[in-house]
Amino acid sequence: GHMEMKILNPNEEGIGEICVKGPMVMQGYYKMPEETEKMFTSDGWFKTGDLGWLDSEKYLMLSGRCKNLIVTEGGKNVYPEEIEDSFQLETDIQQITVRGYVANKNTKSEEIEAMIYPSDSLFEEMNFSREDSFSDEKKIKIIYICFFGPEFCFFPVIKSCFITRECFFKVAQIFVFPRCIIEILYFFIVNSSKTQMLFD
Repeated sequence: GHMEMKILNPNEEGIGEICVKGPMVMQGYYKMPEETEKMFTSDGWFKTGDLGWLDSEKYLMLSGRCKNLIVTEGGKNVYPEEIEDSFQLETDIQQITVRGYVANKNTKSEEIEAMIYPSDSLFEEMNFSREDSFSDEKKIKIIYICFFGPEFCFFPVIKSCFITRECFFKVAQIFVFPRCIIEILYFFIVNSSKTQMLFD
């Protein structure tokens, strides 16, 4: 036999949930009919939980997981994995997790926040350790280096930033930059000719 594949309920960009059918697909969860029903369409397609689209040559392109999809207040779909992937070559950031949080309980709209674990080399270059108490100047330096580098294009969608003292397996929060502070910092960086003085 062979595998069949289709995109379930694609949006205007062609992105939807990847569904498959074929001999490799399980018949269902043992003695769990309700869970089985959730995982299959009415006509027998297995819902993988992955999001993706088919390009012009019918190659499958992955964009994220259904459960991770963030729908912002303006109705925009944001895929955290795409933002995280863009930071893979950023040497100042060792780990980053992008996630959604409910900004409006009435509309259930979400906003985006990022958790960042800076690299050891960044702390060494800045001549202070993770265990230090962080002055406002040090906070600004870290947030500037982490957020205003090559991945600047993603800045508008991120509403707050957590800088963590430990890796995500045992997270300890250092400080939080809410959106209003990030915007003030952004305005200052873009408009001030004296910006470099902060980072010498």
